[in-house]
Amino acid sequence: MHDVSHRLNDYDQQNQHNSNQATIAAEQFKQALSRHIVENGQVRLIAHGQSMFPYIQQGDTCTFSVPNPRMVKKGDILLYQDSQGKFIAHRLLMPQKDAMGRPSYLIKGDTNLKPDLTVYPEQVIGILTEQTKFRHPVRLTHIFKAIWCPVVMHIPFISWCLHNYLRVRNRIRRMLRSRPL
Repeated sequence: MHDVSHRLNDYDQQNQHNSNQATIAAEQFKQALSRHIVENGQVRLIAHGQSMFPYIQQGDTCTFSVPNPRMVKKGDILLYQDSQGKFIAHRLLMPQKDAMGRPSYLIKGDTNLKPDLTVYPEQVIGILTEQTKFRHPVRLTHIFKAIWCPVVMHIPFISWCLHNYLRVRNRIRRMLRSRPL
């Protein structure tokens, strides 16, 4: 029994070590990304995931610039690092104050059913300033943004519909891929 608990203890220590290394790596990446944005004024990243569908789709190139907290407004797409070290670009629903009165943001992906955990200004790395779809730049003043942003922010049913559409679409794709020819 001692040998098993000793192995589990070693396993736990190794996992803690790996977790610490991942946390350090994520923090170093955040610092490098922040430094790059400050030095160059912007950073281009390739979108991954479906939480901002259809506004941002898998493979789109998104350009994020240095955020000015006083200029951030409802509807902006902010790039931030969450508590697990993941980098996320979601829409700002509203600036707010947390329970202790500190400034924070209520942020949500367009297809997510619930908002993200509280995001603080110091977590924000950039603000979306340019987007390229299929090698064609999209102006952020484009009519789609002017219409889409208020619709998705004020009609929660839209997020629910998109969420379920993507869930069904992904299920069908998995079924088609697993079928023998």
